[in-house]
Amino acid sequence: MTTKNWITNTLPDSDMTVLIRLGDEILFLWPGFHDGEQWCDAEGATLDVPVLGWMELEDAAAILDTARLIGDKS
Repeated sequence: MTTKNWITNTLPDSDMTVLIRLGDEILFLWPGFHDGEQWCDAEGATLDVPVLGWMELEDAAAILDTARLIGDKS
């Protein structure tokens, strides 16, 4: 399965750690990478659950920062 980023419709570079959306009810967000053939966690172990999508860490951090700012205004 070649899950792609929903924004750019591509796979990440193999040297890029990204935030992965897993099809797992307990561990649904996880840092990892795609080695060109398969998805791995940040330590290099192959993931045995479906990967639903991914996002660059900087983009994920920006979303969290925005959510925090919105929450501070409430």
